[in-house]
Amino acid sequence: MQRISHQITTGRMISAGYAALVLVIAFYVIPNAASHVHYLATRYLGTNTRLASSLLVAPGKISLEDRLRLARERSELEGRYLKQPVDGGDAITPDKVSGWPDVNGEEVTPVEIDTEPDWMIMNQGTQVELSVGDKAQPEYAHVLAIVPSGNKWLALLQKKDLGPTSFGAPKEKRTLRIWVLPEKPAQLIPEKSMGPRNPQSPARESPSDKDAVPKKSEVRDKKQK
Repeated sequence: MQRISHQITTGRMISAGYAALVLVIAFYVIPNAASHVHYLATRYLGTNTRLASSLLVAPGKISLEDRLRLARERSELEGRYLKQPVDGGDAITPDKVSGWPDVNGEEVTPVEIDTEPDWMIMNQGTQVELSVGDKAQPEYAHVLAIVPSGNKWLALLQKKDLGPTSFGAPKEKRTLRIWVLPEKPAQLIPEKSMGPRNPQSPARESPSDKDAVPKKSEVRDKKQK
């Protein structure tokens, strides 16, 4: 029994040593080797998108060395911001990211988010609905970036999208809701048709609208025909 126990202990030590050697190679040797394998974008990502695991996908059928290299590179991408747009399926390299978003002097309105957002759907390029206090009419704006603020997050909204009444009193709570998911700029809904600003839009008609409900006389005429 003692001999078996000694063999098991020796086997564990060898396994632990091998694992340690693999980690040393992964973090010190492999990163210095040249490689064209990088994480790919899961969808179109605009400038100032904050990168997270849900937005990064590893290429298929890659070697163990490349997988170890990507594990190291991932730490250089997550939590950072793109300096340029990237199409879905394109490579994201560390030189394409920075530690803080650059809004190019654009005026922003910061709105607090209580919890960390789902970065796939709430990120740069998202169009949001902003409600302030008990106001019945919400406002709509583009998200330029989302940044950490202590234990919370701030969504930096494009100020020119918002009217003067959207700021409210300092104590009034602001609520954000996702209106349109991030898309390529050419595919974004034009500003004039954003949100329920166009009452003629059939997509926003309410069943309670008198004009949307047919009159009894109209139904009777259709039956007679």
